[in-house]
Amino acid sequence: MTKPYLFALSLVVTTAVTGLLPAYPALAWRADLQTDWNLSPAPNALYGGCAPDDSAFAMKLNMLPEAGISLRDVLAIAVLECGPWYDSPYDWGAHVVPCPSGSPYSACIANGNDGLGNSILVGALKNDGKTSPWARVCSNGPTKLDLLIRAGEDPRVINGIVTVSCGAATGSGAVRRVDCPDGPSPYAYCLNTGNDGRGHAVTLGIVAANGPTDPLGLYGECGPSWETRAGFLRKSSLITAVGKTLGKVQGIELAGCAVPRSSGYTIPETLQEVACTSQWFGPATRGRYDYCIIGTDRLGNALTAGVITTK
Repeated sequence: MTKPYLFALSLVVTTAVTGLLPAYPALAWRADLQTDWNLSPAPNALYGGCAPDDSAFAMKLNMLPEAGISLRDVLAIAVLECGPWYDSPYDWGAHVVPCPSGSPYSACIANGNDGLGNSILVGALKNDGKTSPWARVCSNGPTKLDLLIRAGEDPRVINGIVTVSCGAATGSGAVRRVDCPDGPSPYAYCLNTGNDGRGHAVTLGIVAANGPTDPLGLYGECGPSWETRAGFLRKSSLITAVGKTLGKVQGIELAGCAVPRSSGYTIPETLQEVACTSQWFGPATRGRYDYCIIGTDRLGNALTAGVITTK
């Protein structure tokens, strides 16, 4: 009999970005940047090299607790400015500053001298009503996730969607990828439609999941195309479903996702915690996780998942 882990559907997440920005005034963007990591909105990506031949590199994520900002629910961190410490408009040490007008960020953090020769300003985007894929684009329009699906994009490789603009309808209802305004941003790409079906012209900024372990990434509709389309959930919902808390969760990986009858084994009808050494997990995943989950979620997906936590 086929081992159950062989029915796993691999989630491949593209986190490359193109340096896109929502519609708000352009920020200083140095021509002397020394690393392309400065263009990535991944929270744990490096920044640095901002003073030619005179600065080093560090992780953006560390700036948040230094400035008193919680790391919880961080979707993306964009480098907005990066320059040499000796030419900085900011005080030394990580501290909260006002975000650019019209920007999507939950908090902006600056450091005039990070101890490595960089003057840095970043914008942190968090999971909230502004970034929720299930929120309506405009007050009486479709959800942002609806428009993403209409564009033929994969919800399983995102963790957030931001409404960049919403105005009166200007054209057809086709939803397609478009260039975002120039500059740094938290977006992997943008979508636009001239009519969302409710009389609005809309532009959306799409925030990519930060790899297949991103606990805030989406999953769902794991069966064949002819199955009922039940929708999508965050992977983090699996944690609360088995009575665990998200406090120490660093990553969630789906080892398998299918409809129960196609898994080759009888999947439990409810989600439950199991040993990661059980038959449901193959040799590539055993020992990788702190605890594991199997079962059928509330949308009818048969799942095997591994959870990575802090110690």
